Amino acid sequence: MNIQHILDSILASARSFGRGLTEHALVLVYALLDERTPAWARAIILGALAYLLNPFDACPDPIPVAGLADDLAALLGAIATLTGAISPEHFQRARQTASEIFG
Repeated sequence: MNIQHILDSILASARSFGRGLTEHALVLVYALLDERTPAWARAIILGALAYLLNPFDACPDPIPVAGLADDLAALLGAIATLTGAISPEHFQRARQTASEIFG
């Protein structure tokens, strides 16, 4: 799986995801790209991002609100699980990138 492809897919879908969902996804992407992130954490991140990008998840994305709620839950669950592996820098970079995307 190509990391740049994951980032490109998230950024391409950013407008439909909304800022909050995009920002949480970016936190995980930046943690994934950080060489200090341990392998076990990368596996969790890849799982959460794959769930986000998979159109066939528990609640299909075209369903208003609920369609993205399960994706957000997967991202937040991963972030909560990885509190020791995600740095304040990851959150800061995600906020900055989201601001560039959404203004």
